[in-house]
Parts: sequence; structure tokens; C-alpha cells
Amino acid sequence: GIRRCRSSSGPNPTGPCSSAPGWPRAPPKVQVYTREPAEPGTGNSLICYLNNFQPPEVKVDLLENGAVIPGAVQSDLMFESQWQYHLTKRVPFIPREGARYACRVNHMGRITDHGWDMND
Repeated sequence: GIRRCRSSSGPNPTGPCSSAPGWPRAPPKVQVYTREPAEPGTGNSLICYLNNFQPPEVKVDLLENGAVIPGAVQSDLMFESQWQYHLTKRVPFIPREGARYACRVNHMGRITDHGWDMND
């Protein structure tokens, strides 16, 4: 089943939301998408979903042209029976033609950008 982590905030998480000793480290699988089909100039939500990662410590930012989009909300960290974690971060935004959107993930010190294109 899926379990919710609430003790993962702060510099030294403990309990079920801390790194599970002996479990293999795994980078998150990342999907970036919108709540509704994208229309330039029409309000929407940009969503970044991360799953199957370990350890649970991760930082996620949603970007427009390289700048953090303010007002993002992150779900509670959740984990499956095999200590694989997942979470969602979303932000309201208005897609603009020519703008570049991305989900930036910092996991175990490795930073990766995962782009979203309005025309895909």
C-alpha cells in the first residue's frame, strides 16, 4: 500500500520518511504535464510528478524561462512498500508562446531539468 510521510521536513528527517538503510538508491522518474490541454493565455496548472526514488530527500522547482514560478504547492511525500517514494508539485500558470517550462529536480546533489512544451 501507499503510506504518507509527514516527518520528512527539516534538515534531519527521521522515522519512515528518512533514508531506509540497505535499500538501493534510485533517481526519480519524472513526468511534467498540465491539468488541462494547454492554450496560450489560458490559466492552467503545471504539474511535476516524481516516483520510484530513494532516498526521499529531494528538492523540486517549477520554472518558466529558468526562473522559479511562485505559488507552487507540493504534496506530502508518499512511499510504497518497497521504500520507493513519490510526490507531486503543481503551480497555477498561464502558458505563453515561446516560453520554456521545466521541472528542476535536485536528488542526491544531481540536478536535472525536465522540460514541458506546449506543442507536445
